[in-house]
This record gives sequence, structure tokens and C-alpha cells, in this order.
Amino acid sequence: MVRESRTFSRHLPQKLSKAPNKTEAVRRALQHELDRIRQEVPLRERVAKIQGKFRARMGSNKPNFDMKRFTDEMWEL
Repeated sequence: MVRESRTFSRHLPQKLSKAPNKTEAVRRALQHELDRIRQEVPLRERVAKIQGKFRARMGSNKPNFDMKRFTDEMWEL
């Protein structure tokens, strides 16, 4: 049973890819992964999109905002 399972798992990628041999099956799998990675949106672009949405929701930045004063006022009763 174990031997059959090992044989099956060794030959499965080759059969699924319809490759003539294992080397070609591995080559196709690697090429598929490279193609998939190239189609992904880069992290920098994904983060920039999220930051843009956040800025749009939060409104304009207030450069004269006094964080100390704001925090002190929170503690006053």
C-alpha cells in the first residue's frame, strides 16, 4: 500500500502535466510558477493603493495639529 502510494505520488505531476518525462514536468511547473508570479501586482503597488484609500477617507493632513495638547485634553475631566 505504501509502495503504491509513493509510486503514485512520484508519477502524478508528470501525468497531470501530460509531460513526456519528469524533467519536462518540473520545467513546466517552474514555468507556471514564474508566469503566476509575474502576473501578481507588486507589494509596493498594493500598499500604495491601500494608502490612497486611507488618505481619501481620513481627509487632509493637518500640519499644525498639536498631539500633546490633544492628548492632554483627553485626560481632563
